[in-house]
Amino acid sequence: PVSAMIHIPKAQEVLDRDGNIIANTSTANDDIKKQQQQKQYESERWEKYCGRCFSQLEWWAEATRRYREVVDPFDESPVFVKTPDQRNAP
Repeated sequence: PVSAMIHIPKAQEVLDRDGNIIANTSTANDDIKKQQQQKQYESERWEKYCGRCFSQLEWWAEATRRYREVVDPFDESPVFVKTPDQRNAP
């Protein structure tokens, strides 16, 4: 299973409308180069943080696809053909 989770508290302060990272630039006195470096640093941190979850998700999806080529999941767990009562425990 995918155990990594992505938590983005105050997402509106971290991402713009297009999903790009918003750098937390400290003051207007910082020069442009320093602001660009800060944005690059924060982007790399978020990519690394989110990458862990996406890597696990990609691995899981690929493993599932490969296993499905070998075993039909509906052989072991058939689709309900009657009423929703089939879900009830005996």
